[in-house]
Amino acid sequence: MLTRTPPATHSRRLLNRAALVVLGFALEAHAQPVSIVQVTIDTDCRAAAQSEITVVLTVGEQTVRFPAQKDTDGFWRGKYVDKEHPNVRTFPADRAMASLRLNGLRTGCEASTPSENGAKEDIAAFTFGCKRRKVHDIAIQTDGPIKIDYRRWSALENCQNERDHGTFTAGTLQAIPDIWVPDEEVRLLLNWDKPNPLDPGLLVFSHDSTGTDFPLFSPDPTNPELFIFLDKRGHAHRQKVGDPLPLDLEFVVNTLANQRFKKRVDNAPNSRLANQERLKGKLKTLTLVVK
Repeated sequence: MLTRTPPATHSRRLLNRAALVVLGFALEAHAQPVSIVQVTIDTDCRAAAQSEITVVLTVGEQTVRFPAQKDTDGFWRGKYVDKEHPNVRTFPADRAMASLRLNGLRTGCEASTPSENGAKEDIAAFTFGCKRRKVHDIAIQTDGPIKIDYRRWSALENCQNERDHGTFTAGTLQAIPDIWVPDEEVRLLLNWDKPNPLDPGLLVFSHDSTGTDFPLFSPDPTNPELFIFLDKRGHAHRQKVGDPLPLDLEFVVNTLANQRFKKRVDNAPNSRLANQERLKGKLKTLTLVVK
């Protein structure tokens, strides 16, 4: 004898199947991995952008940066690179944020959109505007080779998860480019074999434009070509963009201690001595130039 499924039960089964199908599509779209980034820049900054730009891409708490080149069709394209995790070659196209550094200009962050290029490859597409507000490079030089790790933390709109970092040896002139002051914080970790997560580093630029956390440089509200620099006695001086600022070892150690105190991090005498011992014989003068 045949039994008939009650209409309500049958409807529920159809709805459940439909929900599973929708969920399957959603999971498939959510997990779409791509390796190619395609960038559109609006007309305001398009002419100023060079043939190669830097993409700073953030997925969750992971930030990487890689170059993108301008193609003949007017798009900039780049391939995802994660130098710290070389086996990771893709990222989800539907949940990344990115900003651009344009060698003298930069952008805020925009969300990625899953798309296809002309070759039918899956890509993450980004469209950017930018503001013609001045950015700065910070050039760094020492009187001998010393390992420096830097950290950049952005407070730009939609960029709060952007945490860029890098390493170089500063015996020769090195530069950290396209810093949007005061919307980016920049810190230097000096002469650590491995970056120490407990060391906040030497604060060069701060999100706080008032300078109350004692950065090396604070914007001068009266003149965009000047920065406020505090000497070893805490006296304010105006530092002109482009002028070198040499800092001796004693000043660097004392500034690290003062900044740790402002940040309410342990400032016991042994912390000051540990910085002195780590840097002695490696650093005599740290010279910074804001460009």
